[in-house]
Amino acid sequence: MLTGGLIDPLVSTNLLKEELLNFDISKGFIIDGYPRALNQLEYFNRLTTELNLSEPIIIHLNLSIKEARKRLGNRVECSVTNTTFNKYSEESEKACEAAGGTLNKREDDNEEILTNRFEIYQTKTLPVLDYYRKETIVIDVFGEQPTNNVFNDIITKLKENGYD
Repeated sequence: MLTGGLIDPLVSTNLLKEELLNFDISKGFIIDGYPRALNQLEYFNRLTTELNLSEPIIIHLNLSIKEARKRLGNRVECSVTNTTFNKYSEESEKACEAAGGTLNKREDDNEEILTNRFEIYQTKTLPVLDYYRKETIVIDVFGEQPTNNVFNDIITKLKENGYD
């Protein structure tokens, strides 16, 4: 979205439902960044009941606003594949060039939109996280470390909570 706002909860939930029905989710699945608001959470809870899904495990990556701004501000998109990369990643340029494209800054990563996104996170997403902290397992991981450390922390904490 070019405003940094959230998609309609019914639309996002229906898209999710369509995807879930097209895959074998018997061993679980990962959703990134959903639900992001209490109204999306209501629809998601209905969907989990309808599809008889088990209670979710929430993995919350803790980042400072400064680090999040830096990462979002460094995103670029390949003009051919629409794949998003970090502009400082060597593989991004190689992959995009191999596809015959160029890397461009994303339109939705300007200062005004980033400020709106962080406001939405504070006012709409944090209440969802608070809800889940009362209802299910929330695994907090420090996200400002190398990717493989974040991955290993997630795996370790999942195992500590009885998940293989």
